[in-house]
Amino acid sequence: MNNMEERRRTRIDLMAAILEASGSGGKKTRIMYKANVNPRDHSKIMAFLIQKGLLEQVAIDGERNFQITTKGREFVENYYRIVEALQ
Repeated sequence: MNNMEERRRTRIDLMAAILEASGSGGKKTRIMYKANVNPRDHSKIMAFLIQKGLLEQVAIDGERNFQITTKGREFVENYYRIVEALQ
């Protein structure tokens, strides 16, 4: 196990996990479980990601869904570059 897997996830780690989980779009609960983030943190972080333009809310068949934006994809790519460089 490397250091990244042994430590608690930071807010940046949680943001990347939520963005990655929303890559194919989905409802809030599905993204929360896929990213393995607790509901309290999940709501706050999703609101922040939407505010910053990394995640967007879309209506699909009249239901509220969320999907990653181009800016969000760039964030995830840069996040993994930094993680790789630090290992």
